[in-house]
Amino acid sequence: MPVTFDIYPEFIEAKLHRVDTIDRVYEEKLMEEKWSRNKTLQRYKKKINSFSELENTICKLNEVFGEQEEYHKSLEELITAYGTRRIHTKDSTAWINFRGCYYKNNGYHYCV
Repeated sequence: MPVTFDIYPEFIEAKLHRVDTIDRVYEEKLMEEKWSRNKTLQRYKKKINSFSELENTICKLNEVFGEQEEYHKSLEELITAYGTRRIHTKDSTAWINFRGCYYKNNGYHYCV
């Protein structure tokens, strides 16, 4: 689960982008930890005001997501699986954004 830390002069902002495979139980744990969501429910954010709070946030993220199994399939298989899931849910025109990857009707693409 990629997490982005934006460092500003007064605070640090942690951002987490939801992907299709995240279970509701993990979303609930993020909300319990006071992460905010945007209107599309695709991004979670948390404002961090100190380095001790940053350390605590990283520890909490590890508690929430730390027991996930490592994904051993190739990037192509991952993107294809997301695309297939979108097709089955009749949302095949949507892109699946995951660190520069997306799947469309005409196949997959990865860009850096």
